[in-house]
Amino acid sequence: MVNELNNKQNLILVLDKLNKYQEEGTTFPDSIIEELKRLQAERVCPEQTACLLEIGSDVSIVIPLRIDSPERVRNLDVLLSGLCKMKFKEIILLEADETARYKLKIDNPCVRYVFVQDDDPVFYRTRYLNQLLQMAHSPIVGIWDTDVIIPEYQIMDAVKRIHSGKAVMAYPYDGRFCALTEAQSIDFTDNGMVSELIGHIGDFQLPAGDYSVGGAFLVNKYMYLNAGGENENFYGWGPEDLERFRRIKILGLPVYRATGCLFHLHHPRNENSGFATPELEVSNRKEFLKICGMTQLELYQYIHSWTWRD
Repeated sequence: MVNELNNKQNLILVLDKLNKYQEEGTTFPDSIIEELKRLQAERVCPEQTACLLEIGSDVSIVIPLRIDSPERVRNLDVLLSGLCKMKFKEIILLEADETARYKLKIDNPCVRYVFVQDDDPVFYRTRYLNQLLQMAHSPIVGIWDTDVIIPEYQIMDAVKRIHSGKAVMAYPYDGRFCALTEAQSIDFTDNGMVSELIGHIGDFQLPAGDYSVGGAFLVNKYMYLNAGGENENFYGWGPEDLERFRRIKILGLPVYRATGCLFHLHHPRNENSGFATPELEVSNRKEFLKICGMTQLELYQYIHSWTWRD
């Protein structure tokens, strides 16, 4: 027993040495990578082994956007600044609009901007998300709104849960969707201190209660696409966040929630922040309730009928 404990203690010292080599630019041989994966699976210093394995390099972040206010531009600039500090394989922005309204300011080879000409005043978010899922080159894909701030350790916790095979979908927060006021958003834009947000959680409103499923989530790309991907029967704004979560649960696939909050930067709620028409509201609500009323078998059969998946 003592020998086993001593060996584990020595192993931690070895990991420290490997961290130093990594900082010096050393590339590890396959034998060390395999051993690190084993330690990661056994949860021996999981944070440290995750850094050594650079798990973030298995992740693509995708962001669909339609710029409808200066605040959206500001929020996206702030979001990208934070995401680019993390070791993701790529960050893909897809802007769909009559004309390009967002100018990429950050110079980072991992960031890719795509513009799609779209004269439809209704932003077909689910369709563009499916396109982004296909464009992503990583086995893990994070789908982000333009206005959300999440602590890095929460994101990596969610990533690791998918990477280990313990979740198909993972939310990098526990459901507390903290809405910042315009003044609070400006303050954060000026100082960029996520720790300040965490220290003042009690100052923020929770418009979706304490169990939101919107804003940001990560998926095992291939298993999520097999589970239908995004449901394009939702056209424009609607309860697609709720449907996505409910569908994955009905299919019996594991979902994980990291501990901590998501912080939402303020922006005006314009035409694509609500139901476009009364008819679309009825259609989108009916689709959600239809999914909720299905058994697992019925849901799989329904998914296989989705023509956009062909």
